[in-house]
Amino acid sequence: MKKNTNVIISSVSLIVSVLLLVNTFSLSSQIKSLKNSIKNTNNSLYSQYSNISSNIYNISDRVTAAVEKGTSIIASSEYNFGEINKTDFSIPVIFSITPKEYSEGTAAQIYINNKPYDMIYNNGHFEYTADTKLNSDSLEATKVALISKGTTKFQELSDMYVSVKNEFFPYIDCDFSSTSNYTTTNNNTLSFNCSGDVNLNISYPGYADSNKDKIKSAKANLYVNDELEKSFNINTGDESYVYINISDCRLEIPSDSEFYIEAEITNDKGFAYKKVIYSFETDSKGNMVNEITFYGGDTESSEELSGFKVYDSNGKYLCTL
Repeated sequence: MKKNTNVIISSVSLIVSVLLLVNTFSLSSQIKSLKNSIKNTNNSLYSQYSNISSNIYNISDRVTAAVEKGTSIIASSEYNFGEINKTDFSIPVIFSITPKEYSEGTAAQIYINNKPYDMIYNNGHFEYTADTKLNSDSLEATKVALISKGTTKFQELSDMYVSVKNEFFPYIDCDFSSTSNYTTTNNNTLSFNCSGDVNLNISYPGYADSNKDKIKSAKANLYVNDELEKSFNINTGDESYVYINISDCRLEIPSDSEFYIEAEITNDKGFAYKKVIYSFETDSKGNMVNEITFYGGDTESSEELSGFKVYDSNGKYLCTL
């Protein structure tokens, strides 16, 4: 009898333990579920808060813009480029202002780089043409004055900043990676061997975007003391990307000399874009010194050299991008 009682007690204890364990797991699961629910609620509230903040910000911007537009004395302002003069490389920048109201005899002045210029009224808007060169300094129209019946009203202008060369010419991003080996010979000459890849990515901001260049040629030119030693032509490319491979280039470079590799792109408009992408010098014993590479390469001296220089079809330097 006692034995049966022990068995019953043990069975009950086991059942109780199992029930407690099940309840513990259930409670743990409920707590975990509750935590996830709280976390999801917090994330939802944060998302709603962010959306509300963004909407308030956008509404504020729209209200501000509407107020400014409502109080503005002009309906619109813009600038455009005229045709380039290929003889002296001048290009007109045409500033245009459309007033909200116009009466006979109304005059206008536009302030460019803090100087006033008289505008001409033509078919509903005022115009002023600034004759600039491709290498000119930037122009910024900051305000316009409307003069009518002895009263002058001023209006601040925005988004009227013009960098002629940056809008007319493309932006060229260059990357050069290379491997090289060299030894100095007994006659103080550097025996130099290199291979490399030139990657040129070309983008067209502003005015240039609607007047994209067509690439006529692209080269990697190797010079010793400004004398062309070797040239490698384009492997693949279009108006947006150019790839040039330099393969197994072997040169004997005298002492006290300068060696450099220059990337060159020529377009259908007659402009040439040139940039030194790698250079070094040799000292009086023919040792390599002052090695510089433009991105990539296996040298510790790595820096961005000057930007692409622009030349006309006659080789005349125009500007540096």
